[in-house]
Amino acid sequence: MGDPAGIGPEVIYKALRNPRIQAMCSPLVFGTAGFLTGLSLHAAIGRQFHSVRSPVEAAFKFGTIDVVEVETSPHIRVGETSAASGKAALAYLEGATRAALRGEIDALVTAPVSKAAIRMAGFRAFVGHTEYLAEMTSTRSFAMMFWSKRLKVVLVTTHLPLKEVAFAISSEQILSVILLANDSLKKLGFPKPRVGVTALNPHAGEDGAFGDEDSRIVEPAVRQARKRGVDANGPLPADSLFYSAYNRAYDLVVAMYHDQALAPFKMVAFDEGVNITLGLPFVRTSVDHGTAYDIAGKGIASEKSLVQAIKLAVRLSK
Repeated sequence: MGDPAGIGPEVIYKALRNPRIQAMCSPLVFGTAGFLTGLSLHAAIGRQFHSVRSPVEAAFKFGTIDVVEVETSPHIRVGETSAASGKAALAYLEGATRAALRGEIDALVTAPVSKAAIRMAGFRAFVGHTEYLAEMTSTRSFAMMFWSKRLKVVLVTTHLPLKEVAFAISSEQILSVILLANDSLKKLGFPKPRVGVTALNPHAGEDGAFGDEDSRIVEPAVRQARKRGVDANGPLPADSLFYSAYNRAYDLVVAMYHDQALAPFKMVAFDEGVNITLGLPFVRTSVDHGTAYDIAGKGIASEKSLVQAIKLAVRLSK
């Protein structure tokens, strides 16, 4: 359910009342039914909620939303950042992750959480879904992919201050991400993916004028990927590479840091983008937006990203 004080409950409710979603999978919510019940009172089409203690008790009946109940504080207020909502969001995530590891569910789709709320709850080390799931599953080689029809990107680093990125990347890490991305695209129907790799610096370093990381770190990784049979090219200036990828010259872009990838991606796919964690022992997808506290509870949040995340999770599970 993500953060119950955000738009997670609303987009979940809207997505799961879609007959096509219920026809393609058996949806199960890890959260608190009360946050969905409140929404249903104002919905055009009512839904029943079936509270269960574990996935094996789920009814999976059309018109019913099964909810694995996780106890939460009664003091959570919609639209407000709080320790209580952060604690609830992490409890939902932990419950769903453990169910996935036990094989009780085939895929995990996550609604947005607030890192600030989770840290307010005392979990200071939490930096995001991706890193948390990697730690919970003891996954060493993992990456964050953002998927849309016209543009697909994978990050080498995720939630880091910009000043630390140059010190965090390595040829080994970049190569690992390129290989993960290439394998994932093959599973999704791309027989020989074309992978573009961004440079870290403007103009790919301009022969050392703007830094040597691209020739010293990025280029060797691309060279190794090509030796392993990957159709990889780079390091390429990010400003032109994203334009080329959007116009289908590349199937996927491997980017060095968060905003280098997410700024162009969200420009073209904000409502339909999907976040995928590569390398986990189970399928995990997510919306590509945040908790949107400012519109939570107003009934105007779009479920498009969640619908796409569910569809892609089903596709990957198959």
